[in-house]
Amino acid sequence: MGTVNVSLPGEMVKKMDRIIKEESYASRSELVRDALRGLFGEVSWKSRSEGVSLAVVTMSFNIEGKGTLNEVGRTEHRYEHLILTSLHNHMGKNCLEIILARGTAEDIKELIRQLRAIRGVETIRVTVV
Repeated sequence: MGTVNVSLPGEMVKKMDRIIKEESYASRSELVRDALRGLFGEVSWKSRSEGVSLAVVTMSFNIEGKGTLNEVGRTEHRYEHLILTSLHNHMGKNCLEIILARGTAEDIKELIRQLRAIRGVETIRVTVV
């Protein structure tokens, strides 16, 4: 196993240590390895252009944004050939939308690009199988 030295701001180290304790990681190294595995999977998927992917798209958006909810709905309808199901939940002035999509990596990436372009969308996270 190789060794890599990384300099991080103190606040990041504090957050890492809190996560290690809360999530029962064995060490900082194990936390970094886990984070890198996730990054490698995401980068690998983004560069893939063939085959079928199954993706969970988790998105939060501000419901008070003018037309945000309608635009999210319109976009989901345009991509209904990819979307297997979705779950919507309210969190005060924000909403959480979870979308299960199946299709080519390129088609799913385009769905994500369209969702990111909507004013009021705050975060999008993608998990791909």
